[in-house]
Amino acid sequence: MNDQPMSPTRAAQVRWTLLAVAAILVLVVADLAGHNRLFPVGGLLVPVMALALVAGERLTALAGIVSALSSVGLAAAADQVTDRATLVRVLFVWIGAGVAVALAHVRVRHERQLELQARTLAEAAVSAREGRRMSMALDAADLGAWEWRSDTDRLEGRRLAGPFGVGTDADVTASLWAESVHPDDRDEWQSSSRRSLIEHQPWLLKYRIVRPDGQIRWLEARGEPMLDTAGNAVGMVGVIADFTARREAETDSAEAAAITVRMVDSLQLLARASTEAAVRQRACELAADLFGSDTASFWDARTEPATLQCRVPAGQLAPGSEAAIDRVFAPSSAVGHSAHSMFITRDEAVGLTTVAGEPGSPAAGVATPIRIGGEVVAYLALGWAEPRRAPAAAWLAVVDRFAVNVAVALSVVRRQTAQEEVQRLAQRLQNGLLPTPINLRPPIHAATVYRPGERRLMLGGDFLDLIAHADGRLSFVVGDVAGHGPEQAALGTILRSAWAGLASSGDLDPGRWATVLHEMLVRRREDESTFVTAAMGVLDPAARTLTYVLAGHPPPLQLVPTVAALSMPEAPPLGMLSSAAEEVRVDLPEGFGLLVFTDGLYDGFDSTGERLGFHGLHTLVAARGELRTGAQLAALVSEVERMNGGPLADDVAALLLVHDGTVAAVDSFARRKSEGLAIS
Repeated sequence: MNDQPMSPTRAAQVRWTLLAVAAILVLVVADLAGHNRLFPVGGLLVPVMALALVAGERLTALAGIVSALSSVGLAAAADQVTDRATLVRVLFVWIGAGVAVALAHVRVRHERQLELQARTLAEAAVSAREGRRMSMALDAADLGAWEWRSDTDRLEGRRLAGPFGVGTDADVTASLWAESVHPDDRDEWQSSSRRSLIEHQPWLLKYRIVRPDGQIRWLEARGEPMLDTAGNAVGMVGVIADFTARREAETDSAEAAAITVRMVDSLQLLARASTEAAVRQRACELAADLFGSDTASFWDARTEPATLQCRVPAGQLAPGSEAAIDRVFAPSSAVGHSAHSMFITRDEAVGLTTVAGEPGSPAAGVATPIRIGGEVVAYLALGWAEPRRAPAAAWLAVVDRFAVNVAVALSVVRRQTAQEEVQRLAQRLQNGLLPTPINLRPPIHAATVYRPGERRLMLGGDFLDLIAHADGRLSFVVGDVAGHGPEQAALGTILRSAWAGLASSGDLDPGRWATVLHEMLVRRREDESTFVTAAMGVLDPAARTLTYVLAGHPPPLQLVPTVAALSMPEAPPLGMLSSAAEEVRVDLPEGFGLLVFTDGLYDGFDSTGERLGFHGLHTLVAARGELRTGAQLAALVSEVERMNGGPLADDVAALLLVHDGTVAAVDSFARRKSEGLAIS
């Protein structure tokens, strides 16, 4: 049973039909009642004719049949079947009914034609809207649409001119498409498209084309076979996209990842360099090998113009050659590119040929600045003899990272003399000689004590450092590597050097220091259980403020006006950080004193044989009274050792910072010409 509702038009026609039949019945009843003078038999046509104007052929025919039969019935009822006038009237009704049906047929046909025209116009409007939507979709997705028919070998499409490098879409023919396929991809292109047509399966292929100008582009084609009524493939319809840029970016990213892996493995060669000349030579050799350049040269940017210090291969340019290398960065300096590696073609930058290698030979190059302490001290330039496209940002970022490692290697070498002096002073300290004092700018004075644990002698894992900045602020770090032995000592040295590089560069953010040192520790440690506690901070004597972080480290002691531990936020040690360490900022009183130390200072025993502990050390410092000089700091450590019954088992590193006073430094200091003061 059909439960679908009747359309409004159909329902109206049925109502009109029922009204017409009812009118006919009224006429019949009236005639039978003897009122045929008022309602002649011909009046039966009135409802039929009216119905022909609103109803369909079938309903009009139904009403006409009822009217015709009614006329015959009325004639019979009046016993006038043989009456000639009556027969004419009955015949008139039959003919009128036929005319009404014909009229309904003509009207319905005309209405259907009008409806068809209206539908055609509506479909055309919809098709136009769909066409506009299709164009917008193709534009948004950067796609081209195509349709190919096998019987005519004709190709039609939209947005095909761009991918194929021609003037208009009409220029892209089936033959041009086939001929443009790269020779190495042509067999796969033909076999895959043929297989799609035979098997009636979707077609998907990524392949190369050679444009009319010789440029190679990567295209991705997708298609669906078109089938006739018999199920035979008669063509194909689909879309096409030029994904050359994405492909090149993916290639560069993959290459950058591979270079990064190789770079990590080869950076130990830089770390082994003991002189700046060795760092420059190895930097050029590694850069040419890692990045596949034909030449690599190292230029001293501290001279005007820059001078060549090293080049691989040696070539015609000798060390000492000059070049205005700063002009290489001039075209893009306005947008800040001079701070990063830049790709340069011979036509785009003045002096590239001199920078990259042999005069007149390189067709492209990359130049990257080497920065130490925020200052460009050198440039590393790579050159290629053959033209090459501009690399992606990910590839240039690897060059940036390589330059950072070169800068670190140079910084380490430049600190080597100071480190050697530190070792000599440490040896003198072991021999009982007095340390060399250092003068900080008033009102701040500092003293340090460093004593390796009894079991580790000179291989202690504790470390500390202090840097005085040009604006009067001081940066410090005191750290303790968990565990014993050479590995812990090496880790402490690496972390201290890394911290010094960060602080010397002007990055005075203790929270960031903690994050960077955590990441370096995770990469360098051999045992995942190794961790490091550290206290790092920036002291501003003028404002009398201290900003610091504690990574699982005991809090510093504030010595004035009374001995009190500074706030200790909950933060795990380096190597276990899951989020950025919390920075704490405190205001300090006039004439303040701060004592920053490792847990080795309170890890011994007191005079009763119990563990001294942090609170015991706190009580001891308070009981001893004033602690403002290096001698008093040394006396405090000696008192702890006396209570312990001898040298402490763990390493001890302590830093004393006082505001106004006289400090006699008792441990090793080194002065850095460009970075201020460092205490080791």
